[in-house]
Amino acid sequence: MKLFLTVLSLLFGTLFAAEAQFKIKNLQVEYQSEPLGLDEAHPRFSWQMESVKATRGEKQSAYRIVVEDSQKKKVWDSQQISS
Repeated sequence: MKLFLTVLSLLFGTLFAAEAQFKIKNLQVEYQSEPLGLDEAHPRFSWQMESVKATRGEKQSAYRIVVEDSQKKKVWDSQQISS
C-alpha cells in the first residue's frame, strides 16, 4: 500500500503546486498510514496540509484521488471533487 500513498502524495503535490505553496502530509486510508489491505467498499481518505511559507488562510478547494496498482494501471479515479 506504500505505492498507493506515494501516488496520492504526488497527485496532490502536482495538483496544487501552481496555486499554493504547501505540502500534503499524514496521508491515511481508514486511519492507517500503510495498510496491508482494505476490506471497505468506500474507504475513508484523510490528509493534512502544511504551508511551506507559513502563509495563513490557505485552504483546499478541490481534490482528486487516483489509485494505481503496482504496474501503474489505474484502478480507481475519484475525478475532481470540490471541497
